[in-house]
Amino acid sequence: MERLKAELEAGRYALPALLVAMAFAAVYLIWVTRGAGFYLDEWNFINDRLELSADSLLRPYVDNLIAIPLLVYEAAFKTFGLGGAHLPIRVVWAGCVLACSLLLFLYLRRRTLAWVAFIPSCLLLAFGAAWTDQATSVGLVRLSSVAAGLGSLVALDRRTPRADLFAAVLLMTAILSHSAALPFVVGAAVTVALRGKPEGWRSAWIWATPLVIYLIWAVWGRISHPGSPIDVANLAKAPQALVDGNATVLAGAAGRYLTNDAGRIYKLDHDPGFPLVGLLAAWIAFLAIRRRFPREALVGLSMLLSYWLLVALVISPVRQPTSDRYLYVGAVLLAITVAPLIPRRSPPLLGWAAIAVALVVFSLAPNIRALSQAAENVEEATDETRAGLAAIELARDRVPKGFKADNAVPEFEGGLYLPRSAGPYLAAVDHHGSPALSEKELIERDDEARRVADAVLAGALNLHLATKRHAFTGRSRCGPHPTEAGGSVQVAPPVRIGLVPMTAAGTEVTAARFADNADVSLGRIPSGREATLAIPRDRSTWPWRLQVTGATRVTLCRQQAPSRRGGR
Repeated sequence: MERLKAELEAGRYALPALLVAMAFAAVYLIWVTRGAGFYLDEWNFINDRLELSADSLLRPYVDNLIAIPLLVYEAAFKTFGLGGAHLPIRVVWAGCVLACSLLLFLYLRRRTLAWVAFIPSCLLLAFGAAWTDQATSVGLVRLSSVAAGLGSLVALDRRTPRADLFAAVLLMTAILSHSAALPFVVGAAVTVALRGKPEGWRSAWIWATPLVIYLIWAVWGRISHPGSPIDVANLAKAPQALVDGNATVLAGAAGRYLTNDAGRIYKLDHDPGFPLVGLLAAWIAFLAIRRRFPREALVGLSMLLSYWLLVALVISPVRQPTSDRYLYVGAVLLAITVAPLIPRRSPPLLGWAAIAVALVVFSLAPNIRALSQAAENVEEATDETRAGLAAIELARDRVPKGFKADNAVPEFEGGLYLPRSAGPYLAAVDHHGSPALSEKELIERDDEARRVADAVLAGALNLHLATKRHAFTGRSRCGPHPTEAGGSVQVAPPVRIGLVPMTAAGTEVTAARFADNADVSLGRIPSGREATLAIPRDRSTWPWRLQVTGATRVTLCRQQAPSRRGGR
């Protein structure tokens, strides 16, 4: 028993414990994202970079070079189609999450106690504060860079020619994945420099080669694709970015989430992190003054400072240092900075047990909850986008090639990533399959997604009232059907309808097909006018529901429209 206690205190079982946590995390990450689809810029990859070319691979992605992640997406699209590619991409993304935690542990355990290395490595398996990276497959882009960067630092610890070559290759991989690699290039440079002369100079190629290649690409990107978000004037904001960013990381690690009246997490409370940042800065200053600051801690500190400096350069109203997109990398670099500063004196087993309970209760549990809620929100957002795409495909025999679906859903625009024009999207579907919801899936989704589908479909079919003084002359042949104001009528396309208000008041007509309520406005009939509405055939047999408001009584005259199909 004493031997087991000593081994536990010494951290012998820290790596097996992390591997067990990774196994649970792998199952959890795949399960919690099971209902999600492509998210955020993944739709831009589909709409703008689907075909493999030098331009699609090298074109800046908000000032990032993401060639390797794009190759992963391209391979998945080509192999599984747009409809089946999301699962394999999620598997690769989850692999990156696991690799980052394992490599962080391997790097930290040479610089601190094994159980201390275990804590941040375990937390980063489910760091809800960084939900963009941890609850969506788009995190593959950034996390692939972080995994390669951490791998390069682990390789540099071996100090052999083969390991140095491997580290250089990994740094190049990181650079070709995302600019989150740049702090790791800085860390590699400091690591090599700490080897002393002349080895530090002889080994400078390890970090200099990927850095030079990145700089060449950055100059080319600035010239060929102007519009970089980098603003040199933001350099003055770097200290504030450093403080705000690290305070938010610490608040996330401590599980400081605020909840609304319904008990759901809605934001991260980073205020408690500011005193901790102040204490950390004072601690570093104290160690430096007393000349007790570990040389290897310079690696993490240089990486941390360079990262928040880079973040400061792109600060804007939509890109704040407290944004979730910056927190995962910030957490990794903060762990690398702090770990060597912790004294290597192991507390007794009871102390480790107390730390484990605190980690689960105050950190892991709130972060897992935040991550689960974020995954639910992502599922809703991706359902709405896929519903809009389903509407485009249902109307593909009628929709103009230049149809812009966003214009049909301005109230949803902030959360949707619909194609800029229908023609290229439908051509991509012909070649790679469809990422949209099927009609059966659409009907089963919540009302918000079905509302998006109705709005996009009405726009794609150009459903609108055509008003004239005497618009519908076939009233006696089609048979009048009086409808009270506020009532609804079901019509199956293809159909042409005449609307004749029986009172002097203006009349508004709204429609729905899949949604619960008729919210899509088709227009108004001014006083003294009549209107016609033509609903063409599309690829759905589901009927439309029309609702009339604003008049005491309306006569609807139905007349079957020609059933011929038009081209796209």
